[in-house]
Amino acid sequence: MRTAQPAFYLAFALTACSPTAEQETASQAAEPEAGPTASPAPDDFANTAWRSTAENGTVFVTYLDQGGTYRDLRNGDPYQTGTWVFGDDGQLCLTPDLPEAQGGCWTPGQMRSGDLLTLRSEGKRIQVRRITYEPPAPAQDTEAAEG
Repeated sequence: MRTAQPAFYLAFALTACSPTAEQETASQAAEPEAGPTASPAPDDFANTAWRSTAENGTVFVTYLDQGGTYRDLRNGDPYQTGTWVFGDDGQLCLTPDLPEAQGGCWTPGQMRSGDLLTLRSEGKRIQVRRITYEPPAPAQDTEAAEG
């Protein structure tokens, strides 16, 4: 589970994706109005995927996998991985595996036509779009590959 600048963005972070500073400036939008097409954010983010586009055109995708891990792609290439948790406080938090990567927490708002407005802890609004979830590729057995 992002917009321009650091990685759940949701991207989830969803971003998505652990959005970067570059991701956060993009896809900032006004909060969608409540109405017949608005619905609450998912209660469970496991096995969901979220996309955002930065102002510079960079596309970020965050996959929130079952078991609390996430995968970020930047323009279709692996970007970063880490863990995620959706807490009782209603925040989706991403913690990257690498200490130099930037994570963060988001408060999901309302969904409207597949878009989810999120609010970062520092008050920046980021809009992400729910996309089709793709599970991680199965890990290859290293013994079989060596044998």
